[in-house]
Amino acid sequence: MMAKRAKRVFGAAIALGAVVAGLGEHTATAGTASSNFSVTATVIATCTISTTTFAFGNYDPLSGTALDATNNVTLTCSKGTAWSLDLNEGLNAGAGSTPAVPVRRMSGGTEFLNYGFYSDPARTLNWGTPTNRPSGTAANKNPFTVPIYGRVPSGQDNTTGAYSDTIQATVNF
Repeated sequence: MMAKRAKRVFGAAIALGAVVAGLGEHTATAGTASSNFSVTATVIATCTISTTTFAFGNYDPLSGTALDATNNVTLTCSKGTAWSLDLNEGLNAGAGSTPAVPVRRMSGGTEFLNYGFYSDPARTLNWGTPTNRPSGTAANKNPFTVPIYGRVPSGQDNTTGAYSDTIQATVNF
């Protein structure tokens, strides 16, 4: 019985050896053919926007001086994307307000506290749409900030309390 088993194992080994030997023996081919194909992708112009609360702080109507504050909008755009930043008129726009020349007001119940946003530190360029809005081209994909310069004019006669408004910031690209 041991002899039969040894004979089968030996036979299987010979057969396996023949198969392995045959694999390395035959490498001839009839020919080859090639073709090129294109690889493409398109980098799109895109931007994201992030905002935080613009807090003026405490306004003193008796001080005789305007209340200035600065805040930032953070933009992230793909490299080379041309962008511009719009701020709307807010929820409490005053009489004669237009997107180009907004009259912004915070509401404090039945009273309003006037304020403005400007695109320059001297607060001379009223931030409208599309007038005096910042614009540029993204140098890379890293986030960057666009400053908003705000002012509550002096001399307003308002009841004490909290005043607020909601502004929509929109990045165009």
